[in-house]
Amino acid sequence: MSASPQSWIEKTDGTHLHLVGNLTIGRSGSNTVVLCSPAVSRKHATIHAQDSGEFWLIDLGSANGTFLNNRRVFQPVGLQDGDAIEIADEKMVFRTREEARNSKGNSPTVRLHNFRSETCWLLVADVVGFTRLSQQLNPEDLALSVGSWLKESREIVERHGGVVNKYLGDGYLAFWRGGEGMMRRVLAAMEDTVALRGAGGLPFRTVLHVGPVLFGGGGGMAEESLSGPDVNFAFRLEKLAGKLKHEMLLSESAYLEFKDVAVCQPLPQKYAVHGFEGEHALFLFGGMIQPRIAGTEAA
Repeated sequence: MSASPQSWIEKTDGTHLHLVGNLTIGRSGSNTVVLCSPAVSRKHATIHAQDSGEFWLIDLGSANGTFLNNRRVFQPVGLQDGDAIEIADEKMVFRTREEARNSKGNSPTVRLHNFRSETCWLLVADVVGFTRLSQQLNPEDLALSVGSWLKESREIVERHGGVVNKYLGDGYLAFWRGGEGMMRRVLAAMEDTVALRGAGGLPFRTVLHVGPVLFGGGGGMAEESLSGPDVNFAFRLEKLAGKLKHEMLLSESAYLEFKDVAVCQPLPQKYAVHGFEGEHALFLFGGMIQPRIAGTEAA
């Protein structure tokens, strides 16, 4: 980690909060920044570190909203130097050095030995019909709906041992490292995701894939950078799922892990995935074959 912080938050009292990872804001004492105003939710917002020095502001479904440059935040948004953040009566300014913003342009050169490969589960989730929803809902209702979905989704991922690595406007990328018992945790997360969809909130789409992932090359203070063909495949698969109008899609590698413990329905044909050779078998996730057993929850 750099000895000279590249990005920070300036508060109106002159205090500097150096961003060396994710920063949470809310009324609860467990937050990085605790605001005591009754207009602030217990878990109000977060500033999420991702890629090479890039930071995103996410409202967590707060009742009174998070404002960026005087506009209510209704989906995750990347921060730029000088952006003004306002929560209740607290005003803050995001500051970053010029060299910290490489994720918007060219990333720093990283030597190959800084990378390591691990097998991971990759989950890409995205709101269905976001443009249409933004036209149908007023900004306050849209912000509340998207923020609540992101908050509940992140809680599901983390409850079952996963990590939300990156926000993507109206979606996110989460991952689980492979290992003994991890398949059961991912399966439990998928079950909870089914329940979240059934709760009647925002419509959303989920794609699950498992394969080798390269870790490394991040900016030091951000969440670990994930890269490699299988990461690209997961994102391309999410785009395909949108075209096919399927809400919970599994790659063949994810199906092979789940086939003995979950109901997985094969699609009637194989499909081309843009940028990848051949045609690929895909499967719909239909839930666990048997009720959840002890030990599937994250410790």
